[in-house]
Amino acid sequence: MVTTTYIASVHGQDADWCKNICTNPKVHVQIRDLEFDTTAEPVPDPIRIVDFIGLRLRRYPIMIRLFTHLFDGLPLRFNSTD
Repeated sequence: MVTTTYIASVHGQDADWCKNICTNPKVHVQIRDLEFDTTAEPVPDPIRIVDFIGLRLRRYPIMIRLFTHLFDGLPLRFNSTD
């Protein structure tokens, strides 16, 4: 079974772990009791990023709105057609 897991960085590509996967994309992932080795890759496509943020906004609106207030430059509303 192949699944895709997205992990977002509030600091974007400036996050240390993001720099690490750009240098060496082979990663070991642990999500609760599930562990596996895989290959990570950055997602630079703005449409995919906006879609990811939009999904999070629908699922966790309070958390995402808090992030938009804490970090400069992020709009309060996300729309993949903009």
